[in-house]
Amino acid sequence: MFSEVPFKRATALLSAALLMAVSWGFFHFPPGNMLTAAFTFLTAALTADIRDISQKVRLILLLAGYAATAQLLVGITANAPLLRILLPALFAFFTLATFPNRSGSCIVLIVGYLACFAPGGLIPALDRCGEILFGTAVVFLITTLANGTGNAPVFSAPLPFYFSFVLSAELLLGHLAASLLQLKQGPWVMLTILFICQAAQNGSSTESLAYQRIFSVPLGILLGGWYLSCFCYLDNRFVYLVPFIGAAGFWMLYQTGNFFFFTVFFMMAFTILADWQTGPAEYFYFKDLLFSRSFATLLGVLLVLFGEVFSEKEYKQT
Repeated sequence: MFSEVPFKRATALLSAALLMAVSWGFFHFPPGNMLTAAFTFLTAALTADIRDISQKVRLILLLAGYAATAQLLVGITANAPLLRILLPALFAFFTLATFPNRSGSCIVLIVGYLACFAPGGLIPALDRCGEILFGTAVVFLITTLANGTGNAPVFSAPLPFYFSFVLSAELLLGHLAASLLQLKQGPWVMLTILFICQAAQNGSSTESLAYQRIFSVPLGILLGGWYLSCFCYLDNRFVYLVPFIGAAGFWMLYQTGNFFFFTVFFMMAFTILADWQTGPAEYFYFKDLLFSRSFATLLGVLLVLFGEVFSEKEYKQT
C-alpha cells in the first residue's frame, strides 16, 4: 500500500541533492568526490520527518560537526598510513558510543570514509568542511519545506560500548586489509560495513542484509554500466534521469524495506555519477571497477559476519 511518508522522504532527499549539485556548480566548489553530496542527501533523508525546528537544527548541526571531523581526520593523515587507519577507527568508536542517533552515526562515518576517495591534505579537507556547512543550510531549507510528519524519533541512546567496539574493530580491520592489499576500491570495505549496520537498525537480520549485499552490488554496477552505454551511444540526455533512479531506490527502501533492490538502484546511480561523471571518462575502466568493488564488498561482508559471532555471544550473556 502506498504511503505518503516514504514519498516525502525520497522527494526531500532528491531535492536536497539537486540543490546541492546546482550550488556546487554555481559557487565553483572544489571537487569532493561525492562526499558533500552524500552528506546532503543522507542527512535530508534522516531529517525529512522532523517537524520540531529546534530538534531538526540540533541533529543537523551534530551531523555536520561529526562528519566534518571524520573527513578532516582522513584528509590530514593522507601521508601517514598508520594514522590514516587508526585515527578514523578510534573516531568511529567515539561516534558510535556517543552520537544520540544510531542511523546518524552511520551517516557520519560513511561521509568520513568517503574522504578516502577525495584529495588529501589540510586545505582540501577544510574546503570540504565548508561545503558540509553549506550543505546543512540546504538540508534545513529542503526538509523544512517538506513539512515532516513529526512522528519519527529524533534522538535515541547511542550504541552500547561493546557493540561500538565490535563495529569499530570491523572498520579498523577492513581499512587495514584494504591498505595491505592495496585495493583500488578499498574504502568500500568500510562503506559496506556501515550500510549494512544502518539498514540492520530497522530490525532486519544483519546476516540476511550481508548476503544480499554480495549480489546486489555487482548487479547494480552492471546495470549502471549498461545505462552508461545507453546515454553514451544513444542520447546523453539519459543522464538527467540518474538522480531519480537513486531516489527511487531510497523510496523503495522506505516503502517496502527491500535492501536488495535499494542497493541495486543506489549502486547503479553511484556508478554513473561518482565513478564516471565526476572524473575523466578515459580513466573509467568498467571491468576493473566491477571486480575491485565487488571484492571490497565481499571483504566487508565477511567482516560483518565475523563481527556477528562476537555480537551473538554478547546477546547470550545479557
